[in-house]
Amino acid sequence: MLFAPEKALAPSGQTATSLRAYETDLEPSRGPAVLADVMRLPFASEIADFMWCHHVLEQVGDYRLALAELHRVLRSTSGELIVSVGSGKSEMTLEFGFANKALSGNRRAFGADFPRD
Repeated sequence: MLFAPEKALAPSGQTATSLRAYETDLEPSRGPAVLADVMRLPFASEIADFMWCHHVLEQVGDYRLALAELHRVLRSTSGELIVSVGSGKSEMTLEFGFANKALSGNRRAFGADFPRD
């Protein structure tokens, strides 16, 4: 599953015939296969072998809830999750308390305190 579908990855999904990819996004204009909020996913538990959440956690209301949902859907024994986030230069994550239009709607800038494992 790919959250925040990236056009650059489209060729990979088309050539990997054994891969069932579900591009998932909350924004319909991006053309996702599944229109869904990462904080409330419409998938059964433990179905995904691989998930990539790309620059989404900066924009969701509760990134901890989103991470919990990603882990719920991921296979607990063999699944892999890649989370890409933009980070600021501070030690601590900065919560804005609103969607900052100047920062692509980000609600936070992650700091060095964001988990790396």
